Amino acid sequence: MLYIYGGNKTLATSLKKSHMRDSINKIQILPMSEDGFEDGKKDLNTIQFDYLLRDLPIIEQGRYYYEKSGISEPKDTMILFKFKTKIIGSGILLGKDNDKRGKYLQFDSNSISIYVKPIDIEEMTYVWPDFKEYGQSKKMLDINLLDKFVTRFSDRLIKNVSDEELFQMQVEMSTPTESEIIDKPIPKTEKYSSTSKYFVRDSNVSKGALIKAHYTCELNPEHKYFVSRFTGKNYVEAHHLIPMEFQDKFETSIDIEANVVSLCPVCHKMIHFAVLESKTDLILNLLSKRIDRLGHAGITISNDELIEMYK
Repeated sequence: MLYIYGGNKTLATSLKKSHMRDSINKIQILPMSEDGFEDGKKDLNTIQFDYLLRDLPIIEQGRYYYEKSGISEPKDTMILFKFKTKIIGSGILLGKDNDKRGKYLQFDSNSISIYVKPIDIEEMTYVWPDFKEYGQSKKMLDINLLDKFVTRFSDRLIKNVSDEELFQMQVEMSTPTESEIIDKPIPKTEKYSSTSKYFVRDSNVSKGALIKAHYTCELNPEHKYFVSRFTGKNYVEAHHLIPMEFQDKFETSIDIEANVVSLCPVCHKMIHFAVLESKTDLILNLLSKRIDRLGHAGITISNDELIEMYK
């Protein structure tokens, strides 16, 4: 299994370190082709959170593979990733190379960030007044205006957050299609990096579970702490009752709505970090509410088996 942890330093903070800021000699837009992503995984949210914040820095170790033309002089270039009509992220290039998979641009993995609110053309003209449109070209930008750009958009940057923080943020921003939730067995999907097998949680599945719970804490609906700026609803977090790290123990997927419970942030932290004696009753309470739905989805688990997973 793959777990991703990190700090929460932003690119703007990093750029304040003079050696990094002084080393950047170009700023350039890199259009991202939709052809490189799986069908059904081409939405902006998925490209930002799954690819730029997880796959590119962690699984690919900063290697951005491309089929057509790359960038002629990539070293120390600040890249702005463009997806469709918006700037969705950024990173610093170290060079380019090739291997058995093909040609790739090598990014500094620690520099890869996303703009939680993507930057549109009108906003780009605030920094570069003569900026007209994105197009498909690898557009060069005036490096002398980099500081203005960083200052303008630094509050939108996200990078190096923990896997759990990243997932909860992605759930908040997800917009699943409205449909009735039907509990039934779903095939599990395995993915592989160069060193390990891992299972990816679908943020739309978790968001569907939060919607079904009406954004309330399933341990105590009176637990209300603040309103989310993304949903305008009471802030809750998605928690996989049967932890995803135990997916291999089951024949079908446990990344399903029946296995996702809605918790306030305090209860969620308690489930993760409290001593077992303090959270056993809470875990069994949640299981009692979901045991029938899990059964319909082909998942059987006893009280003792679930508690063992939390030790």
